[in-house]
Amino acid sequence: DIVTNPYQVANYRDVMASPWYDLYTDEQLDYAQKVSQGLADPVRLNPKDSRYYEYYGATDWFDEVYTKNSPSYTVNFSVSQKTKKINYYISGEYYAQDGIMKYGNDKYDRYNLRSKVELKITDWLKLTNNTSFTNTKYDEPVWGGWDYFHQVPRTPTLSPTKNPDGT
Repeated sequence: DIVTNPYQVANYRDVMASPWYDLYTDEQLDYAQKVSQGLADPVRLNPKDSRYYEYYGATDWFDEVYTKNSPSYTVNFSVSQKTKKINYYISGEYYAQDGIMKYGNDKYDRYNLRSKVELKITDWLKLTNNTSFTNTKYDEPVWGGWDYFHQVPRTPTLSPTKNPDGT
């Protein structure tokens, strides 16, 4: 389970950073405890510098950015026949999958086509062909690049989804 309790997260981060860093003062940890108990707002002005905010959110970033499922579907067809002079096989497939991202485009489409043909011209001469074609399109989210997937699990749950000004 993802830990989103503001006090637990702040305390874990503080303990793990020591002795090199003192991330949270006792007053900040007390405030995080009040937020966890529902007695204080998760965003406040920094008491030492009112130009900055302090965040004590409880954001599950995996739930915020990823969907619960990623449906996909496939359609196939094939046609074949064999006679004394000609044999053929033609098959195709369409595959589509919706992505796992809640924001931006995230859709994959693939088309496959294969044909095999054998034409017996004489007893000693055959003409054959085996052709395959694949076309794929991935409409991927471009914001953040692949670093985005690296950053999601590293974003503290204390960070809210929006700033106090709504941005």
